[in-house]
Amino acid sequence: MHYACAYGHPDIVTILLRRNCDIELCDSYKSTALLKASQNGYEESLTILLEHGANAKAIDNSGSTALHYAVYYIENISMVSKLLEYQQKEQGKNQSLIKLVASKDTIKRTEEADEPDR
Repeated sequence: MHYACAYGHPDIVTILLRRNCDIELCDSYKSTALLKASQNGYEESLTILLEHGANAKAIDNSGSTALHYAVYYIENISMVSKLLEYQQKEQGKNQSLIKLVASKDTIKRTEEADEPDR
């Protein structure tokens, strides 16, 4: 499952899920298949996993979640929106948070605000 998600093979992900592959299995870095899909920008695999109940808040050894990878490394706004949507479903939070955080301008402004003044 990890390989299929890391290298963009959503058809294999679907087959493995049909055969009851453990969706939350972790590798030696505590990465789940969802984290692998997010790290490598494979939105279709990520979506399939989320639709099958993958934990959108899983954390790897570095303390990162799929959302961290989607925002900071891939900058994929669509993936960010999906992850926030599924996290919101899990937590029952306010829908407006998704719209606020998922805009590219908001992400860029947040990154700029975090940079120290020189």
